[in-house]
Amino acid sequence: MKKYLFTAAGILLTVSMLLAGCSQEVKKEALTTVKIGYVDSGKSFPTELLAIAVEKGYIDEEFKKLGLKPEFIPFVGAGPAINEGLGSKNLDIGVYGDTPAILAKGAGMETTLLGTGNTGQDAAILVPVDSPITSVQDLKGKKVATMKGAYMHRTLVEALKANNLSVKDIEFFHMTAPEAETALISQKVEAIVSPNTSVAKLVVNKQAKVVINCKDHPEWKGQNFLIARTEFAKNNPNAVVAFLKGLIRAKQYVTENPEDAKLIWTKAGYTKEQIDYMYPENKFYFELVLSDKTIQNIKYTKDFLLENNILKGNFDVDKWIDKNYYEKALGNK
Repeated sequence: MKKYLFTAAGILLTVSMLLAGCSQEVKKEALTTVKIGYVDSGKSFPTELLAIAVEKGYIDEEFKKLGLKPEFIPFVGAGPAINEGLGSKNLDIGVYGDTPAILAKGAGMETTLLGTGNTGQDAAILVPVDSPITSVQDLKGKKVATMKGAYMHRTLVEALKANNLSVKDIEFFHMTAPEAETALISQKVEAIVSPNTSVAKLVVNKQAKVVINCKDHPEWKGQNFLIARTEFAKNNPNAVVAFLKGLIRAKQYVTENPEDAKLIWTKAGYTKEQIDYMYPENKFYFELVLSDKTIQNIKYTKDFLLENNILKGNFDVDKWIDKNYYEKALGNK
């Protein structure tokens, strides 16, 4: 009898310990903060729709309804650095360019494409204002810098290929956008491939001139993706929906208050004149929804990266996309 009582007591004690452990484990894993990474322009403040959502508190408000809070994390290392954050689970959601997101998916990273922030991301090849370089052909043998794996990298490859050249014909330097800007101004490199934000800054300040621009080659334009870790999205669908609701509100704000939106964007370190250069005639390309045209462009980009041996693994774009979160954010589901 004593043995039975001891065993029963032991079982009760073990169960109690397990329950306590489970309780502690649940408490430990309970989601309280959603970590959102974005490309930093140097001021630790986002751009485009995320900037509006942060400044107006839209994402904070949507998360508060769920008892959550967002943590916005800037990455100077742009897309490749955000990939590292997602891969190491130090980020839950990333807002960044299409090329690095595609490269990560091709490498086997378990991510889900939720939507697109900007479908008209321009990049341009820049040279110093006094440079004798006037065409892509003139880049042969020259020192050219951009961020490897970012969408500007694809722009460079596209431009070279269109002019019967390849990266092997230039002296390539891997640099972040801020590093490339500094290198061009100090003339440590002879050309850089920069995102539209850097282009606006350098051209308006008369520190660089454009050799070729995606504005003249829409097929080279990049897109801004909204990417979530698949595991996070499946386990926390309401958090993903809340994030998208915040961006939907931001898009509406830009539509109704374009000039006020531009003033908010100056917090990322750009002047009003530079922002006007980025968005002439207030032409914005903030779609969020993944339209058929957008998906077609994604497939084109993926195929281009495969053909040029930049993307190491193939995958099904349609299976990568999950529109359900956006539809729920709109209230359609």
